[in-house]
Amino acid sequence: MTTFPAPPATLDEIPAQCAAAWQALGADLSEAFQTSMRKAWERNEFGVFVHYLREIRDDVPPAERMPGWRDAFMALLQAHPEAYARRGAFLVDACVHLLSARDVLSIPGNVAAIGKTSWPQAWMRGFMPRSREEREGLVALVRESADVAVQASALDLLVRRRDYREESVEDKAHRHAQIEEALRHIDDEALRGFVVANADFGGFSANDLMRHVESPALLVEFAERGGLSLRRAALERITDALRDVDTIPDALIDRLEALLLADQVSFRKSCVQVPHVGLCEFAWQHAEDDKMRAHVLRWTATLLEDERFGAFGPSHPALPLLWTIIGSAPDIVRAWFWNSDAYRPHAEIDIALFETLWQARTPALLDLFLPWIASWQSSWQPDAALRRATPTLQEILAERRADLASVKPTQVVELLARIDGEALFDTLDPQLQDLAAKSKPIQRALPQHLARFGSTRLQRLGWLADKRKATRETGLEALLLCNDADAATVLQSVRDDKRTTDTDRDRIDARLGRSTRADHTATAGPAAATPEPGAADLDALKTRVAKAKIKPVVDKVWNERLAAALTPLPPEFGRWLLSLAVETKEDRLTGTALGLIAHLSRERRAALAELLFELWLAANGDRKLIWLLLFMAPCGDDRLLEPLSTAFKSWHKRAKPKAVTVLKTMASLDTAYALSHVYEVYSKATYSYAIRIGAKEALQAAAARRGCTLADLADEITPDFGLTAQGRVFDFGTVQYTMQVGTDLDLRFTHHGTGKTAKTLPKAKDGEDADARAEADAAIKVLRGGLKKVVKLQAQRLEDAMVIERSWPAARWRVLFVDHAVLGLIGQGLVWTRLDADGEARGSFRISEDRSLIDAADQPVTLADDERVRLWHPSLASAGEVQAWTAHLADYEVKPFLEQVRRPVVQLSAEQADGHSFGPHATVKVAQSTIKYGLEGWNYQISDQDGSHIFGFSRRFGDGLRVLIDTEDMDASLYGDSALGSANFYRGDDMLALRDVPAPLLSLVAEHFDKLAAKAVR
Repeated sequence: MTTFPAPPATLDEIPAQCAAAWQALGADLSEAFQTSMRKAWERNEFGVFVHYLREIRDDVPPAERMPGWRDAFMALLQAHPEAYARRGAFLVDACVHLLSARDVLSIPGNVAAIGKTSWPQAWMRGFMPRSREEREGLVALVRESADVAVQASALDLLVRRRDYREESVEDKAHRHAQIEEALRHIDDEALRGFVVANADFGGFSANDLMRHVESPALLVEFAERGGLSLRRAALERITDALRDVDTIPDALIDRLEALLLADQVSFRKSCVQVPHVGLCEFAWQHAEDDKMRAHVLRWTATLLEDERFGAFGPSHPALPLLWTIIGSAPDIVRAWFWNSDAYRPHAEIDIALFETLWQARTPALLDLFLPWIASWQSSWQPDAALRRATPTLQEILAERRADLASVKPTQVVELLARIDGEALFDTLDPQLQDLAAKSKPIQRALPQHLARFGSTRLQRLGWLADKRKATRETGLEALLLCNDADAATVLQSVRDDKRTTDTDRDRIDARLGRSTRADHTATAGPAAATPEPGAADLDALKTRVAKAKIKPVVDKVWNERLAAALTPLPPEFGRWLLSLAVETKEDRLTGTALGLIAHLSRERRAALAELLFELWLAANGDRKLIWLLLFMAPCGDDRLLEPLSTAFKSWHKRAKPKAVTVLKTMASLDTAYALSHVYEVYSKATYSYAIRIGAKEALQAAAARRGCTLADLADEITPDFGLTAQGRVFDFGTVQYTMQVGTDLDLRFTHHGTGKTAKTLPKAKDGEDADARAEADAAIKVLRGGLKKVVKLQAQRLEDAMVIERSWPAARWRVLFVDHAVLGLIGQGLVWTRLDADGEARGSFRISEDRSLIDAADQPVTLADDERVRLWHPSLASAGEVQAWTAHLADYEVKPFLEQVRRPVVQLSAEQADGHSFGPHATVKVAQSTIKYGLEGWNYQISDQDGSHIFGFSRRFGDGLRVLIDTEDMDASLYGDSALGSANFYRGDDMLALRDVPAPLLSLVAEHFDKLAAKAVR
């Protein structure tokens, strides 16, 4: 057992004896250090001595290992109270492990002496008691001491605590109870002194003290006993203290009324909202100005929604007060009901109260009900509440239809979706026609609502004959959606109206089925892939052209290059064609415009598309020139992809709406190559959400045109670049060449006459067809620029198909991967698995060079009609298959575009299979930049981020599968290292047990983890 030196018998012995004690406890104090301590004590050098003591103190054990020292110190300090005037901070610090807070405060004159300087006062707060016993001692000191300074200091230490995180709920409740007990016994002068002293020193205020009090009665008592600041703090706290109280005693309310009446500042405080109707009525009676009255109105509305008074209804106890307020101060109610705040312009009241106010038909509020409910409907409200409000909305619309003019157009659109019944639409019709004449959002939204009520009603109400062009156009859009028996007659009457534009006449003709060229309304793809449109009869159109009013914007873009590109169309026809595009309201040109385009050769059309896109780019994608892009689909081909891609790359970060427009224009070309470009954007997680959604919408529109799903579209959009399994023939009239692509993706050109081959197309000879040569050069340029990119994209897509075990019917698979010119090249390097009708594997095979099917032993394979095919994966292979295919591919020197045989295989134990988390390297530390860029390179994206902190990444696969990889807290600046974490797998919202995760997918994630772990921090 350690033997301690005797405690100090005099004040001067404190430095030496303390140093000896610390050394006995194991502190390593040099002679120089002890000399410095002694001199600091003698010279009364505060900071030096205290600093030395604190350094030592941090390493000493509790006072229980220093027997006798506590009593000796207490005796010494009580015998020399005058020492605090000079060395209070030293003594407090020297005794910090020996005396309790109550001990120090009990020493005569201690508190008064320490309070003279900030250093000792701050040191006293270092005693912050942690245990319940220490706090109980302080509470006893408050009860027993007659010294108000001691009481205030004890209360100060009770209120403070070292760390909120170390305090349990039980400890917090106990500490609050101890504080309340101390406050019950504290002297009024000490209480006021505590608040003033702490506020002056920058420490705890009256609010800090009162938030520890839970008892409403005690809060009222302090408000009555304390000074001004304490009273206001107690009154503010009462709202929270009474929040969960079911019944408030009348005596307590009487005392509150007296306090509020005596202090108008507290009376005005918005937080003083005690849930008591009588107190609210008292506040209204004694409110001195409109500001206070407005506060009482808000207070009353809160009481009306308070569940303690039961469900809102005619018998609610606060309702009479509301009617009193409305009757006596309508302007205040109006200002509360609706204000100028653009974000929250309406009062936050329940729909039941709103309905009650409407039923009362309060005159001062009548013109505000419609704007209020319109604004409320556009906020984040549950659908159930919106449905409940619909009858009231329809009543308001019927009675206050003129108020629609004060509602925002976007909110009018939302209101229209909730209008039910023809009669109400008839009532609102004059206002709706006025709004349609002024607002584009309403022009776009109204047709689908108006069409519900039939063509005859549209005509009767005047939508189709209105003097205002925007109103007529809105009516026509609705009419084109009508399917009733009278629609054709009404459409004919609109067509005969001289105010109807040429474009609208074309649309009406198409709607009536009068077009002699059905392909006029087709969403034309490239000219090579769609039927040639019938050429318009230019002579028959001369009269229309002569009368046509050319749009001013056409004159702004017209130039000699455009005139040349539109040859053989005369200039007046070319300008009219552009004017028809300006008038077009849909996303495609009308039949007349397509008939004019049909006069252009294929090359002229392609040149026109490139020129018009160039004009749009020169205007920086001006929305007013968006009509120029209507020519891309019927005129452009894959040559347009280069400028489209360049524009997309320029805009996808800084101008997302323009970038999305480019993507949709690209998809409108409707070629496999163009759609594969869009699919590449959709499939890359590195693009922003807005860009990927735009790409998805463009692909969904393409899938709808084909009548297939998005997954099926991905199979179909692998471009063949005009190739067949035998290659592509270029006929220049005097000579022909066949272009073929090898499995190494190199091109080979064979002369039909001589049989000679070359890696490039030989130069043109005299007599060749110049247009055919230009078309061939363009096709070869597209092929060279896109083939490797397409193969890479398809390899990634096929990897995704492999890991989710996607399969294809045998016939469909053959069309996609055997007969297809490009996918066939990819398919030859892959191993496939046959599945019977029950989904059971029946063996594996590959596509040979002559596109027949063979197994690993070179035996022929024949697929049955009822079989399906999926990509082979080693985790699903039978015994010996991996070795057999490894040898086979090596023998044939096959270099696959997608790795299969060397994929890792994950073997799970029974316990692991029942679990949900997969983390083979969960403790491995890797540079944060390596984790982020590695995962993003594999198409993961950040899924969990809070400010600058990143906690996880996710990646979606087909079939609703999703992988979520958790990481340690990563900083967005990517400074430092993080553990790899673990992966969880989901199908939809359901987390999967690892046994239910497709084995190839688990293998892929393991491969990603392994590659990251290989770069672990050493």
